[in-house]
Amino acid sequence: MRIRGSVSRVCNSPAGLGADRRIFWGVVLPLLWSVACFAQSTPATTWVVVLKNGTRVQCSAPYLVVNGVYKFRDTDGKDQSVPAEAVDAAKTAAANAAIETAGSQKGPNTAAGTSRVKASSQKDFRPNPRAALYLLPLGSEAEEDTIGLASYLHDALGLMAEALPAVDLDRRHWNEAPLQWNAEGLVRQVQANQARIGGRPNAVVVGVTKSDMYPPDTDWRFVFAWRSPGIGLFGVISTARLSLPTEAQPIPTEEVRLSRLRKILLRQVGILYYRLPLGNDPRSVLLKDVLGVGELDTMELRY
Repeated sequence: MRIRGSVSRVCNSPAGLGADRRIFWGVVLPLLWSVACFAQSTPATTWVVVLKNGTRVQCSAPYLVVNGVYKFRDTDGKDQSVPAEAVDAAKTAAANAAIETAGSQKGPNTAAGTSRVKASSQKDFRPNPRAALYLLPLGSEAEEDTIGLASYLHDALGLMAEALPAVDLDRRHWNEAPLQWNAEGLVRQVQANQARIGGRPNAVVVGVTKSDMYPPDTDWRFVFAWRSPGIGLFGVISTARLSLPTEAQPIPTEEVRLSRLRKILLRQVGILYYRLPLGNDPRSVLLKDVLGVGELDTMELRY
């Protein structure tokens, strides 16, 4: 396996997770707010962004950090964008600690094999009311991870993601030569399950498999995730290589594996569900060039 360009590549195009420098990714679009909506706070709730010059900006809803930019709506109803370097992150976190603590007390207990995550200001995204989010285990062995991921999305983003019953992997997408599954074929299998969600045209469905995948028509050896622009709001993620060692994690624990898995899921949700653009922040799950598990370990569980 080539990590950082030595033997193989892990893809990161609009279709996959890894490196594809043939695609140009722009800066955060000014209309981002119209895509990523926030939950309405109760009248007694006031969020705050504290700037390094001492200014405290009152927010009418939770802020969102995307590619190093704080996005929020002030109490006058105006959309604001502030570079992260202008924000006192510690004071902002402290100012909103009481709200975040209250938010962390909501939501169900996590499933077996997962741990509860600390609530963050990103917890209160408001999903697009026209869309629904589903997670589909491809193979019964992926059910536990899928249920845990649905619980994680509720805890971390306040998203109601439904874990569907497992389906068997379609053997038509198996390739004997690399002993892997065709990632695009699996995305098409996810799409074929539209009837199971009532044929909802705006639904986002992410398949979850423990099987190894490769991308078609490329020289990449494997992928963590795949989505095809021509197949709409469907994607698939693989857990097969999430226990690979790195210099920082020579013996990855189960918690390390789960952390990597959650980051891959957040990335797919950000792209497919919130329509967020990729960027250059190495701490964000939206980093455009992800060459292996080392980048996953550097990322934080945030956009």
